[in-house]
Amino acid sequence: MGIARKCLIGTALGTSAALLGVLPQVADAASNRVPVSVWDRLAMCESSGRWHINTGNGYYGGLQISLETWRETGGQRYASRPDLAGKAQQIVIGEKILAWQGWGAWPSCSRDLGLSGPPTGGGKPPTGKPPTGKPPTGRPPVTAPATYTVQPGDTLAAIAHRYQLPGGWPALYARNRAVIGPSPDNLTIGTVLRLR
Repeated sequence: MGIARKCLIGTALGTSAALLGVLPQVADAASNRVPVSVWDRLAMCESSGRWHINTGNGYYGGLQISLETWRETGGQRYASRPDLAGKAQQIVIGEKILAWQGWGAWPSCSRDLGLSGPPTGGGKPPTGKPPTGKPPTGRPPVTAPATYTVQPGDTLAAIAHRYQLPGGWPALYARNRAVIGPSPDNLTIGTVLRLR
């Protein structure tokens, strides 16, 4: 009787543990949240996966969010700038931006990664404020210069994003492989890159 009782308790505990392991996945699927792995891929494209990056280009953190968009989506409750917030907090704001603007908030990288879809929140800012009249990301249209000199903190992904280059960082690297070398991560300050 004692052995059977131990087996019954062990089975019940095992089943409970299995259910606990499944519940977060079910809850995540039910909430329609974007998996963290997708945000990681987007951050890899936007900022080479550096969640605390601030290159001085007006966009901050792993998802390269402007201060205006950060404020409009309530990011200041976490930190004054995206790069000062944690990865999880940036993703929470990323979800709000996605609901407001769709994947178009990250035009180059979402295109490069095959992410698409309209805003899920009706295109209205999460704070209920009217849109500011600027493009969805707060980014004015950019005309890329013919060349660009690499600055401290630059990455190919950030440069391609800043100038909205077709093909993103892979195309920029292919165009400049002779001056960059065999690794796209080996950018040297002062290197002159062809953008077009």
